[in-house]
Amino acid sequence: MAEGRDRFTWPIAEARVFDAVIWRIDASIDDTGQDAWYARDFRKVAGRVALTELVAQLAGVEHGDVEITGRCPDCGGSHGRPVVREPRGARSFGVSRTYAATSPIVAVRTGGAVGVDAESRVGMPAARLEAIRALRPGCDGDALREWTRVEAVLKADGRGLRVDPAAVRLTPLTSSAARATVDGDPRVYEVSDVALGSDLVVSVALQIVPTRG
Repeated sequence: MAEGRDRFTWPIAEARVFDAVIWRIDASIDDTGQDAWYARDFRKVAGRVALTELVAQLAGVEHGDVEITGRCPDCGGSHGRPVVREPRGARSFGVSRTYAATSPIVAVRTGGAVGVDAESRVGMPAARLEAIRALRPGCDGDALREWTRVEAVLKADGRGLRVDPAAVRLTPLTSSAARATVDGDPRVYEVSDVALGSDLVVSVALQIVPTRG
C-alpha cells in the first residue's frame, strides 16, 4: 500500500468547511502511451487511496487500519456510497469522493453526512453543459456551480441520482453558500463552494445536525 500511496501527490489542495476536510489529489499520468481506460482506473485507485488516507489522519490511525466499503443498492456493485467500516471510532465519519479531469476530490466529515462534487471548467463539452441545463431548467446563472451543488446534496442524502435533481431546492445564503432540501425529505443541508483550483468548480454539502436542547 505504501508504494501505491507514494505515486500520488498528497494533496495538491486542501479546504476545510466546518468539520469537513476536502482534498484534491493529482492523479495525472505522465506516460501519454497509456490508454483512457488505464487513466480512468488509475484515477479511481487514487481516489480510494486518498479517501482512506484522509480518514486515517483524522481518526489518528494507520492507513491499513481503515476499511471503507460501498455497495450500490441497485446492482450490488462496489461503486455505491462509501461508508467507513473500520476503525470503530470512525464509523460516524461521513465520507464522499468525486472526480474531475485528472483530479480525485475526497471529503471526510467527522460529525455527519457529507457530499462532494466537482466539474472541470476546462474542455467542458457543449453537449454536457446543455444536458446539465436541461436537468436544472430554472438555472439562470452558473450551470456548473448549480450542478455541483445539486450533486453534492444528493451524495450527502445518500441516494445520488436515483433522486430527480429537480427535487433539490437551493436557497442562496451568500454568493458562495446555500441552504438545501430535497422534496419529500425533512433533512436540511448547508452547501458551500470550495476553492481547490481555478480550473475546477467544487461544492460540498453537509447535513445539518439538529442540536439537542
